[in-house]
Amino acid sequence: MKKAFLFFALILIISCANNNTNKFIINGTVPSNKYDGEKVYLVPAINDNPSNVDSTIISNGKFTFEGDTERVSIIRLRPILRLKLQELLVITEKGIITVKLDTNSIGSGTPQNKLMQQWKDAIMNSNLYFAKMQKAKTKGKKGTDLENAINKANSAKEYADSITLRIIHSDKKSTISKFISSMTGKK
Repeated sequence: MKKAFLFFALILIISCANNNTNKFIINGTVPSNKYDGEKVYLVPAINDNPSNVDSTIISNGKFTFEGDTERVSIIRLRPILRLKLQELLVITEKGIITVKLDTNSIGSGTPQNKLMQQWKDAIMNSNLYFAKMQKAKTKGKKGTDLENAINKANSAKEYADSITLRIIHSDKKSTISKFISSMTGKK
Protein backbone atom coordinates (compact mmCIF):
# COMPACT_ATOMS: atom_id res chain seq x y z
CA MET A 1 0.00 0.00 0.00
CA LYS A 2 2.81 2.38 0.91
CA LYS A 3 4.60 1.63 -2.40
CA ALA A 4 1.41 2.23 -4.36
CA PHE A 5 0.92 5.60 -2.63
CA LEU A 6 4.54 6.63 -3.39
CA PHE A 7 4.12 5.50 -7.01
CA PHE A 8 0.96 7.61 -7.48
CA ALA A 9 2.58 10.57 -5.71
CA LEU A 10 5.57 10.31 -8.07
CA ILE A 11 3.29 10.19 -11.14
CA LEU A 12 1.38 13.23 -9.85
CA ILE A 13 4.62 15.19 -9.33
CA ILE A 14 5.91 14.28 -12.80
CA SER A 15 2.63 15.18 -14.50
CA CYS A 16 2.51 18.53 -12.69
CA ALA A 17 6.10 19.23 -13.69
CA ASN A 18 5.33 18.41 -17.33
CA ASN A 19 2.32 20.74 -17.34
CA ASN A 20 4.58 23.71 -16.49
CA THR A 21 7.27 23.09 -19.12
CA ASN A 22 5.93 25.70 -21.57
CA LYS A 23 4.96 28.32 -18.98
CA PHE A 24 6.36 31.79 -18.72
CA ILE A 25 6.48 33.76 -15.51
CA ILE A 26 6.98 37.52 -15.57
CA ASN A 27 8.23 38.95 -12.29
CA GLY A 28 7.94 42.72 -12.42
CA THR A 29 8.76 45.67 -10.22
CA VAL A 30 7.98 49.37 -10.20
CA PRO A 31 10.14 52.05 -8.55
CA SER A 32 7.80 52.78 -5.65
CA ASN A 33 4.99 51.41 -3.52
CA LYS A 34 2.96 54.49 -4.54
CA TYR A 35 1.81 52.37 -7.50
CA ASP A 36 0.33 49.69 -5.21
CA GLY A 37 -3.24 48.94 -6.20
CA GLU A 38 -2.72 50.01 -9.83
CA LYS A 39 -3.47 47.55 -12.63
CA VAL A 40 -0.73 46.35 -14.95
CA TYR A 41 -1.74 44.97 -18.33
CA LEU A 42 -0.10 42.34 -20.52
CA VAL A 43 -1.35 43.15 -24.02
CA PRO A 44 -0.46 41.21 -27.18
CA ALA A 45 1.43 43.54 -29.53
CA ILE A 46 -0.49 42.11 -32.49
CA ASN A 47 -4.17 41.11 -32.63
CA ASP A 48 -5.07 42.20 -29.11
CA ASN A 49 -8.67 41.92 -28.02
CA PRO A 50 -10.44 41.77 -24.64
CA SER A 51 -10.16 37.97 -24.51
CA ASN A 52 -6.34 37.89 -24.72
CA VAL A 53 -5.40 40.87 -22.51
CA ASP A 54 -4.27 39.89 -19.03
CA SER A 55 -4.05 42.15 -16.00
CA THR A 56 -2.83 42.02 -12.44
CA ILE A 57 -2.54 44.40 -9.49
CA ILE A 58 0.70 45.89 -8.20
CA SER A 59 1.34 44.97 -4.57
CA ASN A 60 4.41 46.01 -2.56
CA GLY A 61 5.90 47.44 -5.76
CA LYS A 62 5.71 44.04 -7.51
CA PHE A 63 3.52 42.18 -9.98
CA THR A 64 3.48 38.78 -11.69
CA PHE A 65 2.04 37.29 -14.87
CA GLU A 66 1.97 33.62 -15.84
CA GLY A 67 0.90 31.93 -19.03
CA ASP A 68 1.78 29.53 -21.80
CA THR A 69 1.31 31.43 -25.07
CA GLU A 70 4.49 32.70 -26.70
CA ARG A 71 4.07 36.06 -28.44
CA VAL A 72 5.29 39.63 -28.30
CA SER A 73 3.36 41.56 -25.69
CA ILE A 74 3.40 45.01 -24.15
CA ILE A 75 3.44 45.54 -20.42
CA ARG A 76 1.65 48.79 -19.66
CA LEU A 77 -0.26 50.71 -17.04
CA ARG A 78 -3.22 53.03 -17.48
CA PRO A 79 -2.50 55.92 -19.89
CA ILE A 80 -1.71 58.70 -17.38
CA LEU A 81 0.91 56.50 -15.65
CA ARG A 82 2.63 55.79 -18.96
CA LEU A 83 4.02 59.31 -18.73
CA LYS A 84 6.14 58.13 -15.78
CA LEU A 85 6.53 54.39 -16.37
CA GLN A 86 7.57 53.42 -19.88
CA GLU A 87 5.74 50.58 -21.60
CA LEU A 88 7.86 47.51 -22.28
CA LEU A 89 7.87 44.96 -25.08
CA VAL A 90 8.39 41.40 -23.85
CA ILE A 91 8.34 37.98 -25.42
CA THR A 92 6.22 35.65 -23.34
CA GLU A 93 8.54 32.72 -23.90
CA LYS A 94 9.08 29.75 -21.62
CA GLY A 95 11.05 30.68 -18.52
CA ILE A 96 11.30 33.39 -15.92
CA ILE A 97 11.26 36.92 -17.28
CA THR A 98 12.29 39.83 -15.08
CA VAL A 99 11.01 43.32 -15.85
CA LYS A 100 11.40 46.70 -14.20
CA LEU A 101 8.96 49.40 -15.19
CA ASP A 102 10.44 52.88 -14.78
CA THR A 103 11.22 55.96 -16.87
CA ASN A 104 13.40 53.57 -18.89
CA SER A 105 11.85 50.12 -18.47
CA ILE A 106 14.04 47.03 -18.85
CA GLY A 107 13.48 43.33 -19.37
CA SER A 108 15.72 40.27 -19.09
CA GLY A 109 15.83 36.66 -17.99
CA THR A 110 15.17 34.67 -21.16
CA PRO A 111 17.14 34.56 -24.42
CA GLN A 112 14.62 36.46 -26.56
CA ASN A 113 14.00 39.08 -23.86
CA LYS A 114 17.72 39.73 -23.57
CA LEU A 115 17.79 40.29 -27.34
CA MET A 116 14.69 42.51 -27.15
CA GLN A 117 16.45 44.68 -24.53
CA GLN A 118 19.59 44.94 -26.67
CA TRP A 119 17.46 45.96 -29.66
CA LYS A 120 15.52 48.51 -27.61
CA ASP A 121 18.73 50.02 -26.19
CA ALA A 122 20.27 50.32 -29.68
CA ILE A 123 17.13 51.93 -31.14
CA MET A 124 16.83 54.39 -28.23
CA ASN A 125 20.51 55.31 -28.55
CA SER A 126 20.12 55.84 -32.29
CA ASN A 127 17.07 58.06 -31.70
CA LEU A 128 18.95 60.05 -29.05
CA TYR A 129 21.89 60.82 -31.35
CA PHE A 130 19.55 61.63 -34.24
CA ALA A 131 17.75 64.14 -31.99
CA LYS A 132 21.10 65.67 -30.95
CA MET A 133 22.09 65.97 -34.60
CA GLN A 134 18.79 67.66 -35.44
CA LYS A 135 19.24 70.03 -32.50
CA ALA A 136 22.75 70.93 -33.70
CA LYS A 137 21.38 71.68 -37.18
CA THR A 138 18.50 73.75 -35.75
CA LYS A 139 20.90 75.79 -33.62
CA GLY A 140 22.96 76.50 -36.74
CA LYS A 141 26.06 74.63 -35.61
CA LYS A 142 28.68 74.24 -38.28
CA GLY A 143 32.06 72.72 -38.81
CA THR A 144 33.42 70.16 -36.37
CA ASP A 145 30.48 70.35 -33.94
CA LEU A 146 27.95 69.53 -36.64
CA GLU A 147 30.23 66.92 -38.20
CA ASN A 148 30.65 65.18 -34.83
CA ALA A 149 26.88 65.16 -34.26
CA ILE A 150 26.28 63.71 -37.73
CA ASN A 151 29.00 61.05 -37.26
CA LYS A 152 27.60 59.98 -33.88
CA ALA A 153 24.07 59.78 -35.30
CA ASN A 154 25.25 57.73 -38.28
CA SER A 155 27.33 55.43 -36.09
CA ALA A 156 24.43 54.82 -33.68
CA LYS A 157 22.08 54.10 -36.60
CA GLU A 158 24.57 51.65 -38.15
CA TYR A 159 24.87 49.86 -34.81
CA ALA A 160 21.07 49.68 -34.41
CA ASP A 161 20.76 48.35 -37.96
CA SER A 162 23.43 45.71 -37.30
CA ILE A 163 21.67 44.53 -34.10
CA THR A 164 18.37 44.45 -35.99
CA LEU A 165 19.80 42.28 -38.77
CA ARG A 166 21.69 40.03 -36.35
CA ILE A 167 18.49 39.30 -34.41
CA ILE A 168 16.45 38.73 -37.57
CA HIS A 169 19.04 36.35 -39.03
CA SER A 170 19.92 34.51 -35.81
CA ASP A 171 16.76 32.37 -35.92
CA LYS A 172 14.22 33.35 -38.56
CA LYS A 173 11.55 31.17 -36.92
CA SER A 174 11.84 32.82 -33.51
CA THR A 175 9.13 35.14 -32.23
CA ILE A 176 11.53 38.07 -31.91
CA SER A 177 12.94 37.60 -35.41
CA LYS A 178 9.49 37.58 -37.00
CA PHE A 179 8.37 40.60 -34.95
CA ILE A 180 11.41 42.78 -35.63
CA SER A 181 11.35 41.83 -39.30
CA SER A 182 7.69 42.85 -39.55
CA MET A 183 8.27 46.10 -37.61
CA THR A 184 11.30 47.21 -39.61
CA GLY A 185 10.58 45.68 -43.03
CA LYS A 186 14.06 44.13 -42.97
CA LYS A 187 14.60 40.50 -43.90
